[in-house]
Amino acid sequence: MEIYRIDIREVRTRKELHGRISETLPLPDYYGNNLDALFDVLTECGEKRTIVFITNEYVEEALGKYYSALQAMCRAAADENPELTILFDEESDHDAYEEEY
Repeated sequence: MEIYRIDIREVRTRKELHGRISETLPLPDYYGNNLDALFDVLTECGEKRTIVFITNEYVEEALGKYYSALQAMCRAAADENPELTILFDEESDHDAYEEEY
C-alpha cells in the first residue's frame, strides 16, 4: 500500500492546490488540474493507496467553497474505489499516522 502525504497548509489558491497534488501523486500527463480530473484519476486507480491531506484552518479560509468541494469529491472517490482511503489531517503531529499504520 502506498501512502501519499500532500502538505497543503500553505496553499492559498486552486492553482497552488493542484500544483501540490501534481507534485505528490503519480498523475498522468493529461491530468486537467481540476476536481473532475482528480476524481477520474482516483477512481480509476486499482492499487491500494492512502492519501493524507495535511491541512489547517487557513486553507479552508483561503479556498472557501472549493475546499468543501475537494472534501466532497474525495469522499465520493473513496466511496467508488474501495482501494482508496483519503484523510484530512489537521493535527500537529503528522508522524503519528505513519507510526499507526
